Amino acid sequence: MAVALPAATCQGGPRGCPCTQVATTSSWARPSQMLPLGMSVAAFGATASLSRRGARAQRAPKVMTKATTNAALQKLDGLLQRALQAELDQESTRTRAEVESEVTTMLDAELRGNLRGFASAEKKVAKRLYSLEEMKQNGVDAAQFLNPQDSTLDLLKTVIVGVVALGGAVFILAAKPGPGVVIFMTLLGLSVLFFDQVINRGFGELLLLDSLGRLVSKEYPQRVACHEAGHFLVAYLLGVLPKAYTLGAWEAFSKYNSMSVQAGTTFLDQAIQMEMQSGQISGKTLDNFVCVALGGIAAEYVTYGQANGGMSDIIQLEALFEALKFDQQQTNVLLRTSVMNTVAIIKEKQKAHTALVDAMSRGESVGRCIEIIEQSL
Repeated sequence: MAVALPAATCQGGPRGCPCTQVATTSSWARPSQMLPLGMSVAAFGATASLSRRGARAQRAPKVMTKATTNAALQKLDGLLQRALQAELDQESTRTRAEVESEVTTMLDAELRGNLRGFASAEKKVAKRLYSLEEMKQNGVDAAQFLNPQDSTLDLLKTVIVGVVALGGAVFILAAKPGPGVVIFMTLLGLSVLFFDQVINRGFGELLLLDSLGRLVSKEYPQRVACHEAGHFLVAYLLGVLPKAYTLGAWEAFSKYNSMSVQAGTTFLDQAIQMEMQSGQISGKTLDNFVCVALGGIAAEYVTYGQANGGMSDIIQLEALFEALKFDQQQTNVLLRTSVMNTVAIIKEKQKAHTALVDAMSRGESVGRCIEIIEQSL
């Protein structure tokens, strides 16, 4: 899932994963309180406030035929594409808000009562500080869950570095170039790496590793689809509308024609942007934020027993907690509760998740993915 937050160390870092640390004593803000936010979370893209949906739920649902529903979902796809294009074109906040308002209005007018799954998930675990043993009793090994190991890409990276080093050594021994040539080639290689990491935010490296991963491992693309379907499904069930998704670096580049857009799932974001700009974020928004961010890891954990992807999700959450100035107990309460709730959602809706993985692997539209989720519930 793509989110724009400052980097923070988690895996292998001196602090380790926040969920596995010893809690300190402090009070926890209840969900109804407003939490001060010390930074802007610019691109998480979650539709945080769905107060209108509560009003919609009280009205009588509109009876629609399957053909009418399909037409409405196709219209939804068009509006979501407009919302995505407004973001890619970096249009004004007002313009983006207007487009997303059209989506909300359309959902209310044309799909009200026909999307049974949207915002239907119930968080079964109460918010409190759970011990690691309690989490294990609920089927979650926190240390394993929050330390995903991307064995495929890590191995490929090691192999590539080894091949480049060996090739360089063979070239020097065979061609016996002068010191100037060796220095020039070294500087050239370092410049390419610097450009990719700083200017393209590592897109070139990711594109290479992701493409090779799909060539050498049949499981790798399946895991990516499983991960992104987890984000998509958890978000949808919590009332956060997905806007677009891509399952690979090359797909993201060809679709968006930009190296600054990462692969993953994006969501409507103007509601949360308004909360950020006001300097406050509600407890409910924060709870949903964390669950959606953990959705990919939870899906892999439930399906495979261990997540390969998602370390960036953990790092970004850690950065958010630091921005909110959470102490360790506040972090542990929110993170551990969200982990168990997210795993519970995935387990309960495994049929829908499996169907969504297949749909996303085929490249179905967001509207079609929503239809498939609803059919699987």
